[in-house]
Amino acid sequence: MKKIISICVTLSMTLGLLFASMAGVTAQSNSNRIIDSADLLTDYEEQQLELSLADWCDTNQFDIVVLTEYGNRSNDDGSSALTQRADDYFDYNGYGYGENYDGCILVIDMGSREACISTSGYGETAITDFGIESLLDDIVGELAYENYYDAISDCFIDSVEWMYDQAKSGNVYDYSSASEYSFSDAAPGMFGFALIPSLLASFGMASRKKRQLKSVRKKHEAHNYVRPGSMQLYREYDRFLYSNVVATPKPKDNDGGHMGGSTIHTSSSGRSHGGGSRHF
Repeated sequence: MKKIISICVTLSMTLGLLFASMAGVTAQSNSNRIIDSADLLTDYEEQQLELSLADWCDTNQFDIVVLTEYGNRSNDDGSSALTQRADDYFDYNGYGYGENYDGCILVIDMGSREACISTSGYGETAITDFGIESLLDDIVGELAYENYYDAISDCFIDSVEWMYDQAKSGNVYDYSSASEYSFSDAAPGMFGFALIPSLLASFGMASRKKRQLKSVRKKHEAHNYVRPGSMQLYREYDRFLYSNVVATPKPKDNDGGHMGGSTIHTSSSGRSHGGGSRHF
């Protein structure tokens, strides 16, 4: 009897270790958030981004993934297939936290020279269409000049983390709120400190120029500037040349403007995603 119990315990421990090992492999594969297949980053840059994302994503329960590749993918009609690629890579590689798979992914295809962002779950709320366009504006600008690390780290990861924080605080970055976020709002004192020295320097230069012109006096009549006998008028008349008409357009109704939020589509897995893409 004791022998049978010992065998059962040994078997249970073996199966437990086996399942733990399998779970560990799965967790390891899903924790890889920087997949630099196009080799745009150095090993050090890739490692630093991985460590930073591991801590932030686990703390906030929101996945941020970056994939670079030389795919050059297109549909039969010539349109881009990168959006579908981004959705599928996120869905079928186990990314996303919670039952709604909260997170987002940036895919950079160096073959087609295109960048695509796909959002999932809470990512569709935190990163709106307007937010995606803002991200892509900065990302493709850096990619065009081969500033790959800045495009990935500063323009995508840092900005997504900021948008996530804003959304959690109730201030989703969108059309209606974009004007509230500006550099002048973030650092109003900086412009004051920069402006004061400039004004002082300008005043000093103007004072020096004024002292050099002591011989110049203001004239109140035009004849003081005319040499006697140099100007004679033989004929004078008025001629109408043209008219200047200024038209002011009628203000349009704002009901047809941007409504904000995210445009949602369904991936091949049946899950919903937001997103957008841009060539560089």
